[in-house]
Amino acid sequence: MKSSSQPLLITILLLLVANLAATVLVYQKIAINDLSSTANGEPVNPLPEEINKVVIEEIFSSFRDKYNSGDLVEFASLFSEFARSQMKDEDLEKNYAMLRDYFGDVDSGTYSHYVYNGSQGNLSGYTLHFILDLGDDSKFGSEGTGKIGITWDGTDYGIISSHIFAGGE
Repeated sequence: MKSSSQPLLITILLLLVANLAATVLVYQKIAINDLSSTANGEPVNPLPEEINKVVIEEIFSSFRDKYNSGDLVEFASLFSEFARSQMKDEDLEKNYAMLRDYFGDVDSGTYSHYVYNGSQGNLSGYTLHFILDLGDDSKFGSEGTGKIGITWDGTDYGIISSHIFAGGE
């Protein structure tokens, strides 16, 4: 009995070690893409210089105004043509109504940081992070976080997603 279970235990142990190694490699790849910087502290994948503080404020203001409008058509116009082509109208309507019900208005937001999401061809993706002040009608308190996903094609940006979270992330 002892000798027949030994190969099984060795196989299980090898699988566990392989799983741990794969997890570490995936984590390192994610960490390098999202958080790495050069020796002088500059990000490896900086935002394009055209996406500066003024543009980030414009992106946030557009999100806030269209979200707060309470008008689904107005809110949907926030997203790029590519993003809208990927959305089902009924899903957008349901999710927008749920967000409005749970979070109410977004009063203001402060840009925090960005995460580089990768690129494909000439299109690069970034997620802009914001600290949000929510209105009095929020069911989750007065503070939240927001993420706005954008793409950059070398000429212009497009908004592809927006998310609101209660409290911190």
